[in-house]
Amino acid sequence: MEHALFKNITLTDAEKAQLEKLQKSQHASMTTDSAARRADFDAIRKARQSGDTVAAKRLMLEQRAKMEQRFTAHTAAVRAILTQDQQKQFDANVAEIKAHRGEFGHSHGLGHEHAKPSPKS
Repeated sequence: MEHALFKNITLTDAEKAQLEKLQKSQHASMTTDSAARRADFDAIRKARQSGDTVAAKRLMLEQRAKMEQRFTAHTAAVRAILTQDQQKQFDANVAEIKAHRGEFGHSHGLGHEHAKPSPKS
């Protein structure tokens, strides 16, 4: 996904260094939060295995919202590093990623239910 965020954007060495520092910081944060994420996924699995589809759906939607918040925070942090011209392209790239996610049901918290686009007549 990182590659898609920077499509048609040329970064300076200083920007690359700032982005690398940001990536390391976010990686450390994700490592710290991994136990909580694992617990969330275990709760989803447990609800599905017990047949509690209402709870499973609710937990999946909560997890999707958390992931979307992390993505939004990440893109905001990256955007702050870029120039105004780069931000315009970056915003277009983010919009493209979000549109692509919507094609596969992610905007509705459907997880792995990848619907194929209907054939054009």
